[in-house]
Amino acid sequence: MSILSTKAFGLKGDGITDDTNAFRDLLGEAQLRQAAISIDPGEYRITDEVVLSADNHVSLLGCGPQASRLVFDDCPGLGFNLYQHGIQQPKGVLINGVGLVARGACGKALSISYGDPETTNDHYRGSVSLNGVGVESNDLGHWNDGITLRGVWNATLDNVYASGNPCGGVWNNMAGSGLSLEGLCVNTHISNSRFNFWATGLYGHGVEHNHEGIFCSNNSMVGVKRGVWLAGNPAVGLAPRIHSFQWQGGMIENRAGGVVGGVAAFHLQHVWSASIQGCQMITETMDTPEPTYGVIPQDCRRVMVSGCEINAYHRPFYSTGVAEGHVVVGNSLPNCLAPVGLVGSHNCIEANNT
Repeated sequence: MSILSTKAFGLKGDGITDDTNAFRDLLGEAQLRQAAISIDPGEYRITDEVVLSADNHVSLLGCGPQASRLVFDDCPGLGFNLYQHGIQQPKGVLINGVGLVARGACGKALSISYGDPETTNDHYRGSVSLNGVGVESNDLGHWNDGITLRGVWNATLDNVYASGNPCGGVWNNMAGSGLSLEGLCVNTHISNSRFNFWATGLYGHGVEHNHEGIFCSNNSMVGVKRGVWLAGNPAVGLAPRIHSFQWQGGMIENRAGGVVGGVAAFHLQHVWSASIQGCQMITETMDTPEPTYGVIPQDCRRVMVSGCEINAYHRPFYSTGVAEGHVVVGNSLPNCLAPVGLVGSHNCIEANNT
């Protein structure tokens, strides 16, 4: 595969020149040549959303998110629409070492979509790989949403950060999601990543479909109303609710002061199986208008929480609706106002939580 360089192609990257049209032309040329794009160090000013319908693989290779920076000026970010070949996803997106920076009020930073195919069954290869990618809000601007994956199988996100708008400390006004999963996403791996200052860090709600396999390790979320909010569609029979969610290590810090509508580190609805291990969960205050929850499963089966520190929540673990097969063992619950609550549960175990 050949490589096309941004500056060799005529982009300035000086933070002043409008590089929008030149960047679009570069993406189109890379598709024609089936080439990768090298994002040379610089700040490439983009003034309009860039959307590419891609027939071939998309590769953006930078020198790190603080060096190779696409700066979006009062506009949404990048959108990549890919096509399946039958039930396979042989073409995908690789972004490595690139920063997406907001200036002014911007929309969604990055969207990658295969649409809503009726059937996908591709476990032969990875489709989307994001490594060392920065989605940056700052004093000069913010993203309304971070990264959205739609209908993507076998995605990998490693060393990704996505920051939203802290709203001057008025936490109730925080909006958007750091990472959203839409359509049917299968076998998603998220590691060593940070999602800060969002209404929800990781959001996945099943509508026409449900997700299968969300594997998270060593991630952190600072300043979120909800850390992880997964809701399955119980009417979908092919994939029974959302299943195989795993979270290991890391931490979630909820901002709860003044927040209306509830705060939770993990809010799980109609989730078939989930395992949360070794996570630190904490709120910045217990002076809130509504109760705060470490883990709240609603109509879920087989939720296991073990080896976690769940600190300063009104309810550290509180199940509602149908609760079957929950296991809550060996957790530390400092400064929590209530014990573990297994409401309406059967075949559940609660032990050694202190």
